[in-house]
Amino acid sequence: PVITTAYCGTSEIIEEGKEGFVVQTPADISELTDRIMRLGDSELRQKMGEAGRRRAEEFPYSRNMREILDIYDEYIGSCSR
Repeated sequence: PVITTAYCGTSEIIEEGKEGFVVQTPADISELTDRIMRLGDSELRQKMGEAGRRRAEEFPYSRNMREILDIYDEYIGSCSR
């Protein structure tokens, strides 16, 4: 499971309560503490871990690298015009 904030790209792919937790207010220590404490539940942790693994399979390394290289190619092409 993942604990992330609503202020980074990770929150776009993590479904709250399914693959992990999205902390809405990073400065709110009680919110972060609550999410950490929830991960003390081994059954929930196992369930979220399995869901996270399935979600990660939707983003294979080869696809991610191809998308990054496509962005670089597009940028380099626009600079040479």
